[in-house]
Amino acid sequence: MNKEEKKEYQKKYYQANKEKKKAYREANKEKQKEYFSKYHKKYYKDNKEQISLNNKSYYEANKEQLKEYYLENKERIDSYRKAWNESNKDKLTVQKKANYESNKDGYYTVYYLKEEHYAGMTTNLTYRLYQHKNNYNRHVEDVEIIGKYQTKAGALRVEAALHAMGYLGRHPQLKQQTLKQLIWKQKWH
Repeated sequence: MNKEEKKEYQKKYYQANKEKKKAYREANKEKQKEYFSKYHKKYYKDNKEQISLNNKSYYEANKEQLKEYYLENKERIDSYRKAWNESNKDKLTVQKKANYESNKDGYYTVYYLKEEHYAGMTTNLTYRLYQHKNNYNRHVEDVEIIGKYQTKAGALRVEAALHAMGYLGRHPQLKQQTLKQLIWKQKWH
């Protein structure tokens, strides 16, 4: 059988079995979807670092083109994102809550951002550092954990003392006032 005959045979075979193949694909669609989903998750898990490096190098190599594409299609991309977020609102809320809760360790953590000269207290350090980095554009790579406390009062005392020493923080005046109240309570009660 030469090349032309082989092509002709394949074409006839495809035409003859077109409906069968379509029916088979439809019948096994969910099964294949599940299989590929598991396969992709496993592959991603096994190759996460390499995929991340590949994505970063691709982004660096095509930075200008990607920016240009985004600017040209900004409205369409934003409307798509908005529609997707709206249609998946419940799912995203559950995911965010589960992720937030999974990162809690049951302690109140007092931390210090060296470069920012910032002291703070949180129950979820991962989430709080994410907020610092993305919402306030702070440098978070040099975080130092001052201590972990079982009670909020203990953590607030330490944080307020750091604010009293001049470290920046969220609502330092309020926390200094809280420190004074806590000291007063310990003295008189």
